[in-house]
Amino acid sequence: MSRRKSIFHFLILFLIIALIVSCSGRNNSSSSSSEKIFSPWDIGPYPVGDTTIVLVDHSRIDKVTHSYRTLVTEVWYPAVDSAAETPQMTLKDFFGSDFQNALKKLLEEFHINITFSVLDKPLLSHRNVPIRKGKFPVVIFSHGNGGVRFQSLYLTEFLASHGYIVLAPDHTGNAAITIINGQIITYDQDTFFYGMVDRVQDIEFMIDYLFSVKDSGIFLSEHMDLDHIGVSGHSFGSYTSISAASRDGRIKAIIPQAAPGFISDKFNCPALFMIAGKDQTIQWTGSELEKWDFQMANGPAYFVDLKNAGHYTYSNMCELAPDFGDGCGVEEKDGKKITFIDPDYAHKLINYYAVSFLGYYLKGEKGYLKYLLRNPNPDEIEFETNYPMGR
Repeated sequence: MSRRKSIFHFLILFLIIALIVSCSGRNNSSSSSSEKIFSPWDIGPYPVGDTTIVLVDHSRIDKVTHSYRTLVTEVWYPAVDSAAETPQMTLKDFFGSDFQNALKKLLEEFHINITFSVLDKPLLSHRNVPIRKGKFPVVIFSHGNGGVRFQSLYLTEFLASHGYIVLAPDHTGNAAITIINGQIITYDQDTFFYGMVDRVQDIEFMIDYLFSVKDSGIFLSEHMDLDHIGVSGHSFGSYTSISAASRDGRIKAIIPQAAPGFISDKFNCPALFMIAGKDQTIQWTGSELEKWDFQMANGPAYFVDLKNAGHYTYSNMCELAPDFGDGCGVEEKDGKKITFIDPDYAHKLINYYAVSFLGYYLKGEKGYLKYLLRNPNPDEIEFETNYPMGR
């Protein structure tokens, strides 16, 4: 695989968008079964808040920074109703005053035709607004190799609008770019190899942190339902989500997207495996391995193949660069033209399944099962499940 395919694609993805303990099976939820079911097709009923926190793991030394492992982490959450009256965020807000310098640093080395107007497009989130009352399940999102914490806003914001607290770290060194104490840290290709360990430890550390502050009275502490934690991830983040759940029983559900991962023989938490039928990055072999993961899962498992999606369909890349390929626009390969699914429609399908799956397994709302077991478009989706065998 070329450098452009294996590293450059993930590096640019940032630009503006942006292994052995069991996890438990289906759990009782923090929500009552009388809670109203909201359509997984639509944005949820809650305004979305966003803030950035910085977590420091004093037990590890980072191989890139040579200091304590530091994770710049984005948090999306259900906000108070009045948040809807405040300004909406744009992509620039994720890097603040450092954005121009960060962008320049990458463009000195890489070139791509991007749609700069996307930079100022309003997002669903509102910056630093109050969180609404209540407790909400927690979902951790892990970006791809050379990706960035806000690479999949279509999903992270959508989940928050449906009543989830979503945290997404920059896996330092393996992220396209992150900024720590004013220092711009770009992707280090060596992190692909030791990232298999570091990334899983990042997830475990984050969960440890959330438990350590749950009674502290700081932001989020009174609002996290830590009995119901999910993990999702794209590409390398897919591997991360599977591996983390294979090690950490506090993870109750996972949504791996567009890559296989390690599954231990004790892995039994509910899993929604999602692949892209026309993936040009992990290609046919990688997609088949993720299907094998689905077939080997001991717990409740669901398999969604978006037949005409590419690798970057599972991100916001297509909004940034509509003709990027591998999920965005049309691509030529081996003399054949590949036309990918409309990314906006694909995101609706991904969100449909994610909200249905998490609503059933993290919130315990039985009403979501009718959506989860349905294939809303057989022309675009291959769907399988071991339900009710793994109920």
